[in-house]
Amino acid sequence: MGKPLFASDPPRQMQVLCLGLLRTGTASIAQALTILGYENVYHGLKAIDSPEDWFVFDRAADASFPTLPTYTGQPFTRVEWDKVFGSCEAATDLASLFPRQLIAAYPDAKIVLVERDFDKWFRSFEEGVLASTFGVIPTVVMFTIEPILGSRTGKIFRKMMLGFFQSKDYAGCKARAREVYDRHYATVRELVPDPSRRLDFRL
Repeated sequence: MGKPLFASDPPRQMQVLCLGLLRTGTASIAQALTILGYENVYHGLKAIDSPEDWFVFDRAADASFPTLPTYTGQPFTRVEWDKVFGSCEAATDLASLFPRQLIAAYPDAKIVLVERDFDKWFRSFEEGVLASTFGVIPTVVMFTIEPILGSRTGKIFRKMMLGFFQSKDYAGCKARAREVYDRHYATVRELVPDPSRRLDFRL
């Protein structure tokens, strides 16, 4: 089950989806939106303290990424997404891995699309995300320490990466990075062509 929405964490209307990929200033964007007055801006860092969120992302990955061996193809509705984002007025970071699904779930939300030069982005992404997901130490943590702690966070995030990059391993993610990067931004622009609803920003 998703975490309940307590009185201190009331239901809110999603107003902004920031769909620039991880390592495109997502933490800074989250901070800026908070300063602008948006309530409960969701960044991946929030998931660290919300293990229930990872179970939602796990099911979302199975519903969304056909190359995963656990792919179900089952509809993943707004009711499901609200278990993570139902108290948020904006979302960034991990939200970028599910652009098509979240645009459909929150059709009234504005879109912010931050893009970097690919080579600069990939250097940052490989060092900050892929290496910490597929390296030896993360793998040891996932398969030895996390089970002791009753956690599946690392495995679920790895699954999300493999599904998003339509790959079976680290090498596949690297090999398909440019293709997936370009397709991601083209998809968002195709789904939300209206410039009054979509703000593009290049770092």
